[in-house]
Formats: sequence, structure tokens, C-alpha cells
Amino acid sequence: MFGLFGKKSPEELKNQTFTTEEGDHYIGGLDVDQPDGFGTFTWADGHTYKGQWKWGKFNGKGKMTFPDGSIYVGSFKTGKFHGKGTLTQSDGTTFIGGFVKDYLDGEGVIIYPDSSRYEGNFKKDKREGHGSLHGKEEGCYVVYKGGYKDNLENGQGYMLVTNEETGEWVKYFGEYKDGLPHGTGAEFHSDGEQRLGVWAHGEYIGEWGTALPKKVQRKARKQKKKIQSTATSQSAPIDDGKIKDFQQYKTLISNIFKE
Repeated sequence: MFGLFGKKSPEELKNQTFTTEEGDHYIGGLDVDQPDGFGTFTWADGHTYKGQWKWGKFNGKGKMTFPDGSIYVGSFKTGKFHGKGTLTQSDGTTFIGGFVKDYLDGEGVIIYPDSSRYEGNFKKDKREGHGSLHGKEEGCYVVYKGGYKDNLENGQGYMLVTNEETGEWVKYFGEYKDGLPHGTGAEFHSDGEQRLGVWAHGEYIGEWGTALPKKVQRKARKQKKKIQSTATSQSAPIDDGKIKDFQQYKTLISNIFKE
């Protein structure tokens, strides 16, 4: 891609400008015909990088602007997003956290255009490990805190779903698999209804110890007291009337999600 100048002294190559046959343009430091130090490269399609270079690759702190308006600001290593950074996509979605070889990896935050927010662990751009989500879905406020695998709820978790218009809510404590309640759990409704037992792929299939495999029954009995105790210690998020907006909702549930 580079290799345009042949051999020149470092003094001669501190601040050079060149344009490729494709119309790409560079201005900045060079070291033996490679961008090195600080420089700006602008591609013919509008793609731009401004920041630190090492031997022809983005390396260190920099800013990458994409043709669609997306922007990444942060650390680079050997030409890839690597280290702490912020990626703001053209639709307003913002990723803040650690990156590894262009992927969001480790601890991070995603803020969506509707102000929904996920905070927790990632692996190759997917939610993985422990995290919490506050958001909206199909006319409801949704809050989840617990385990994730491959971008879906997995393992132990707690979910609270509240109807935006009526204020009615459902909360579930228990096990998840592939984004659905699966295993032992407890479900509570704002009208007083409750179900304690076992779920399979999102479907309630029986109360504690009801005609289920012995292994599942033993696990259910072991968790029953723990789940009941946790559930009854959580106060309902709505005392009266309707929730007016997302901010009010987050305030009402703050006691449930104390770190």
C-alpha cells in the first residue's frame, strides 16, 4: 500500500504528503517509506484515520471516521481497535469499553438510541458473562440482571417486565437458557399471582417436585427456600398509578438493582 518514497533519511520523512493512484491521501510522519508517528490518512471513499502510526499501521491513540458517519475514538494496535475506546455508530448506538482485535471484549457499556442500556461483560461483540440491561420492548420496560451467553440470557438471572401504559408488572427469579426461563424459578405478578416451579424453554411445566425427573426435583427443593426468600425481600417496583417515563421507571427500581 505504501512504499512510495524509497530510502530517505528520517529528517526528510518527518512530515510528508502523498496521494495514491486510487485517490487516497496521507499527510504526516514517515519512516523509511512507511507512515510512522502522527499522521492522517483519508481514503477516496471518505474513510479517515487521524492518530498515531507504527510501520504503516494504526498503533496507539487515534480517531477513525467511517463513510456512514460512524466514529471510533480510542486505542489501536497493529491496525485494529485494541484497548479502551468508544465506537459511536451512525444510528446513535454507542459502545464504550475494552476492544480486542476490533471486537468489544471484556467490560463495557452499550447505549442504544432509545436510551436503553446494557452494562457488563462482552466477548467478541456479544454479551457474555454477567451483565444488566435496562430497556424497552414492545410497549414494556424491561430490566434484566444476571448471566449471559452468546448474547442471550443464560444461567441465574432476574427479570422485571412492566407494561408502559398500565403499570402492571411480572418479575421472574431463576434459571435461563438461550434467552428463556429454563430450569427452576419463581414468577410473581402485580395482581398477586405467583408460580414457583420448573420452566422448560420459556414454558411453565410444573410446581416444585411435580412429576419431574428426580434430579430436577432435588435441585428444585434445594433452591426453593433461596428463591422464595429473595423474592419476598424485593419490594414491588410500583406503588400506585402508571409509570410516566423511562427515567421514573429507573428511579422506582433502583433499590432492586443496588450493586
